[in-house]
Amino acid sequence: MRFRMFGLVAVFVAATFGNLAHADITPDLTSVTSSGGNFLFNYSISEDGNEQLLGGTSYFTIYDVVGYDTTVVAPAGWTFTAQLVGVTPSTQNVTDDPSLWNITFDYTGATALPGPASFSGFEIGSADSGVNAGGVFAYQTSKISGGIDQGQGPIGVPSVAAPDASGLSLLGACGLFLLGAIKRKFAS
Repeated sequence: MRFRMFGLVAVFVAATFGNLAHADITPDLTSVTSSGGNFLFNYSISEDGNEQLLGGTSYFTIYDVVGYDTTVVAPAGWTFTAQLVGVTPSTQNVTDDPSLWNITFDYTGATALPGPASFSGFEIGSADSGVNAGGVFAYQTSKISGGIDQGQGPIGVPSVAAPDASGLSLLGACGLFLLGAIKRKFAS
């Protein structure tokens, strides 16, 4: 009985987090800061050692940004677009609410950036300060050995903040931290 339960748990973990091991551009929500009455959701990305960012082919989209206030910051060598129907890689099937904004960050640099590497400075503004750890991102990048790589995974996105009468925001923050730790563990 114990081995059967272990097998069921292993299947659940593989089905739930299996795509994380293949997430070759992995964005992470690093902080939420107050900004002029609204909130900035700050993201960083990591790129694994099999990939390279190439201008015109490498991008990632963060879907369904609640309370989007038209503020977006992209680091040097990147541009962004905001659209109601997100830019989605051809091999990915992502749930996308057409009434919520999606933000796509495109690498436009002239130089290929091979991994492993990390980049920060991706920011999205929202009127809402809550975090939905069940948000979704999708990406496309180039393999160093040639060809395109595409995937998706979970990410924290803006959400309407719930009243904090019982410490639920602390619980959500702990869950977000745990989700990020699991993503990093499976991505390495």
